[in-house]
Amino acid sequence: MKRKATVLEIKNGQVALLRDDGIFVRRKNKNYSIGDVIMVEEHRFWQNRWLSSAVAAVLLLAMVSTGTVVYANPTYYISIDTNPGIVLEVNRFERVVQVRAVNEEAEAVLHGLALKNMSAEEAVGKTMDRMSEMGYLASAETNIVISTSAKDAAKAGKMSAKLQETAAKELAENHNAAQVTANTTGLESVEAAKAIEGMTPGKYNIVANQLGKNPEEYVEVSIQDIMKEIKAAKEETKPTPPGQENKPVQPAQPETPDNPNLPTPQGQENKPVKPTPPGQENKPTQPAQPTTPPGQENKPTNPSGKTP
Repeated sequence: MKRKATVLEIKNGQVALLRDDGIFVRRKNKNYSIGDVIMVEEHRFWQNRWLSSAVAAVLLLAMVSTGTVVYANPTYYISIDTNPGIVLEVNRFERVVQVRAVNEEAEAVLHGLALKNMSAEEAVGKTMDRMSEMGYLASAETNIVISTSAKDAAKAGKMSAKLQETAAKELAENHNAAQVTANTTGLESVEAAKAIEGMTPGKYNIVANQLGKNPEEYVEVSIQDIMKEIKAAKEETKPTPPGQENKPVQPAQPETPDNPNLPTPQGQENKPVKPTPPGQENKPTQPAQPTTPPGQENKPTNPSGKTP
């Protein structure tokens, strides 16, 4: 039978491994690196748990004294936000070493869940299963935001991608319609969120950096409402369609002196008025010519309308 084991120490061509059942073992180093997770044959290593525990204690003391590994030291900070807000502290071996609920709803979700020492992916999956059971993930209007912070941005990105895949799989298996987003954020968001009761690093990042608001004012606001506000803000700042950026607005046309109710034809606004020829200034205006032909002025109208 094979088991997963994490490389804790490399020394003198040997590696010290921690199996997923809590037993420490050694084997030959095959170009492994600290933190690698490999598969090992269970029957080839120590089966005496008392002896294993004794060796583990010695090994742990050696590791702490040399500073090679500090199992409890968090490397990743993973926050899960929908309305419950949960923070997982994960070590360099991608194992959960601390779990924190930031609000009462999160405390209810975590009740009875033993997430410590699970892999980060398994812990996220278990958390989402519980949220699904409690009805948080049924609506298509629900947003789940999983944010990963780490000193190493590349590692944070890889972890975020794995958690996105895990979350999507859980939603599909449980037939949930919620929308999941996985992203990364800097460690400064982790430190800033710790100073605000009820705030996760992921929620802090969204409010401060995407919405541009004061996170302290959004402690009681759900992720759903925050995402709606972001969407509305994007609609308000929607860019002008291409080709319309510098198109001038047509000004209102001034009224003409001859007919104040008619606009001046386009292109005639600044056309100079033609001056009156010399000697014509006081010349009376010619009356309008009658339209009746000469000699027909007093001719009676044919009442029948027929041509004579």
